[in-house]
Amino acid sequence: MSQSDLMSYAEYGSKEYPVPYMYHFSSGDQHLYFFGSSHTYNPNDEQISKLEAFWAEFEAITKGMQRKVLVEGGMRLVLNSKKEAIETGGEIQYTALLAAQSGIPVESPEPPASHWFQILASRFSKDAVAYYDFARICYQWNQKNVRPAFESYVSNFLESDTRNSGWSDYDFSLEHMKKIHYELFHTVFKEDDKQFFYDIINPTTSFSVINEVSHADDEGIRDTYIFLEIKRHLEEGKSLFIIYGQQHAVILEAALKKLMA
Repeated sequence: MSQSDLMSYAEYGSKEYPVPYMYHFSSGDQHLYFFGSSHTYNPNDEQISKLEAFWAEFEAITKGMQRKVLVEGGMRLVLNSKKEAIETGGEIQYTALLAAQSGIPVESPEPPASHWFQILASRFSKDAVAYYDFARICYQWNQKNVRPAFESYVSNFLESDTRNSGWSDYDFSLEHMKKIHYELFHTVFKEDDKQFFYDIINPTTSFSVINEVSHADDEGIRDTYIFLEIKRHLEEGKSLFIIYGQQHAVILEAALKKLMA
């Protein structure tokens, strides 16, 4: 695959695409189902019923085949109920539950954290990369219907960054993230400003250097890595159910269609 097989973020941002964004490709006895969502923690979101119907179709058509489910954002715990899964980890955690109920293995084709930090830090300052990852967690926290205590929620992720980044001399504390925030935006940090976090982590806009990091992350690292992992599983003979954010579904579509032709 060449980089040109993936849609650019400039092209993606030039028009509107439906949510959820779903497609199904087949090649011989292999099938690829891709559900591109707008992340939700609401069990009553209309996307959930569409996900369930899409999942039921995948299950029926691929019964008896080698199958795998690929989910965004790391491996998910299998929780006890639909409501608990969605309220805890959104539609992606719910998909992990559906897979477990059907005995289908799950993987998360994300770049290893150390590789991710290393590549982005070769292009941007450590502060910009660290704050970008922090801002994503802040937005995730704002998305939750029932929010846990902010400091304990983000501290778990910041501690993970400390372990996984390979930056032994870097300060991932919440206080340092707030300091970077002020240096970048010259405003007091407000953890509940959901629109702000959405705007600055959006890879298709250019409010600040954080958008540039997001763009480099998705277009330069993640989408290429995701594609190559999908390709590997298909070459192993598996049929796949994939759930990622809508933009990834759109950006990968042409390359996956070509792969399955």
